[in-house]
Amino acid sequence: MSDVEPLVRRLKEIPPLAEMQSMLKAVSDDNVDFQELAKVIESSPPIAARIIKVANSAFYGLPSRANSVKDAIIRVLGLDLVRSLVVALAASSSFRTDKCPGFDTHQYWCSALLTAHLARRLARVIGIEGAPDPEDAYLNGLLHNIGVIALAHVSPEEMDAVFTLAKREPERPLHDIETQMIGLDHRQAGVLIAAQWGMPDTIQTNIGNFATLDYRGPQWPACMLTRVCAEWTRQSLAGAADVRLDTTAVGELKMDAGDLNAVIDSAHQEVQSIIDLAKMLT
Repeated sequence: MSDVEPLVRRLKEIPPLAEMQSMLKAVSDDNVDFQELAKVIESSPPIAARIIKVANSAFYGLPSRANSVKDAIIRVLGLDLVRSLVVALAASSSFRTDKCPGFDTHQYWCSALLTAHLARRLARVIGIEGAPDPEDAYLNGLLHNIGVIALAHVSPEEMDAVFTLAKREPERPLHDIETQMIGLDHRQAGVLIAAQWGMPDTIQTNIGNFATLDYRGPQWPACMLTRVCAEWTRQSLAGAADVRLDTTAVGELKMDAGDLNAVIDSAHQEVQSIIDLAKMLT
């Protein structure tokens, strides 16, 4: 048995929380209405509280407070956005990271939210057939790094060492350090978790392939969109002076230059407010 096999087994043995199973069932139902969804969300007070916090955040700028999940859905976030947030929140709540001090929960949500928000907007300016639906792009962004929190849960000491080395070598890809030190990277871990929990094939494909530069298999435009948004996010959070999208990917996705520049300009202005928003999900 190789060293990585026990790690794979531990990942496959992580059960989703009972509340997550009910939420996944609800959000995967295309016929669910806001009242049904609100009832399911309210069965988990911690998740309900975070949804309401997000709705009341400065990022959305509601003139009066949302006092319930129904308010959050109807007046601020909308059904589709809440469905995506619930999946991501329910999934992350299945993991414990307190034994991995190097895992930064706030950084995790910053990466997820910034990638998701940018992907949702850029999906609307893609000019090729097979472009992802903006809401699907948002969920892909939220879940693209779920393997990081999964590995911190099952191998806290090893991942703590990974995070320590990543801080010393910030330009080195995290997946490269993970592969070197534990034999498995967070993309592989994310696919294992998504498959184990019965998440849609589209999500599994995105988690497994978004970072592969030459991937042109099923859903390649969605995967490429997640990759360019995740890289833009990485540079933004690192404080890079000149953050740009991959020009080759922009060309392949046939994004209109004027629309693209407008989205990126807006995204630059919203980085800090989304960083503040991420604090409400930790």
